[in-house]
Amino acid sequence: MTNDKKLSLEAEQLVDRLARVLSSQKKLGGDSYPLSLGRLVALAEISLKTVSDLANNKLFKDRIVSARKIDKKKPDHDIPVALSEDTEQLATSSFTLEYLLNLRRTAKIRAFSVTELAGKLASSSVPAKDIRGLFKNHINQQIQRGLSGSHKVAWVHCRTPKLFLLSDVNPDKALVSGQRDFPPQIAPLATGSGDRKTAVNTSCDLKSFYQSFDLAFDRINRTDGGHNFVSLVELRRELGTFNREAFDQYLHDLRLTGRYTLIAAQGRSGGLKAEELEAAINEAGKLLLYVSRIRG
Repeated sequence: MTNDKKLSLEAEQLVDRLARVLSSQKKLGGDSYPLSLGRLVALAEISLKTVSDLANNKLFKDRIVSARKIDKKKPDHDIPVALSEDTEQLATSSFTLEYLLNLRRTAKIRAFSVTELAGKLASSSVPAKDIRGLFKNHINQQIQRGLSGSHKVAWVHCRTPKLFLLSDVNPDKALVSGQRDFPPQIAPLATGSGDRKTAVNTSCDLKSFYQSFDLAFDRINRTDGGHNFVSLVELRRELGTFNREAFDQYLHDLRLTGRYTLIAAQGRSGGLKAEELEAAINEAGKLLLYVSRIRG
């Protein structure tokens, strides 16, 4: 057997091993697929260097797709990968969206348009315009429906929708310089005395609250069994970037739209925990503690 045939056989065996791992992860579903390049090589027990050397091989490109080209010298182990037949699933996955935001974000810039994010997609397996088109169409549809494409991501509409990681709207997360860091278009509101939380205060803050509230409600409701009965304790905790005054005002505005209603903690006023008493809203002598989405 010639050296060329030997190398070709080795490449075929390696690609086959990688494809089998991807297929097994696909069967698991959920967050298991698509997965990162680093996770793939670990499961396949192949070195990252070996895969990066193999990435431009036609066998590899025919069977495996990556969200970005795999650099032979400096391969990025976080790049999302999938089987070539699942190019659309890769382009529209929340994992890819989160990867692109992490890839683009800097110390000063944390929010990006759909087009800016799509510009970072460049696979060796499919034309860039194809994978970018799939990504843009999906995210734009999600935004039109009031969603973001990931429970870890939110967006604000300032001239154009800008997406950002919810973890970047954490007032307790400080820069090395000691100053608090917020996404563009989102600035900290001057806080009063005590331990009042920082609130978002821009022309986009109300839409930001609506988006964040919907995401938080869905996440908590899903975790609690989908009973459509979510405590204000958990919602205030999730939306900790809004102070009490801003949270209550925006929630009031949200209720006026007919999307949510508040439910009293009936018969529990004497048995409420301190954090429940603190989180509840007192209206006409009733302690409103639970939120329910109005269906229909």
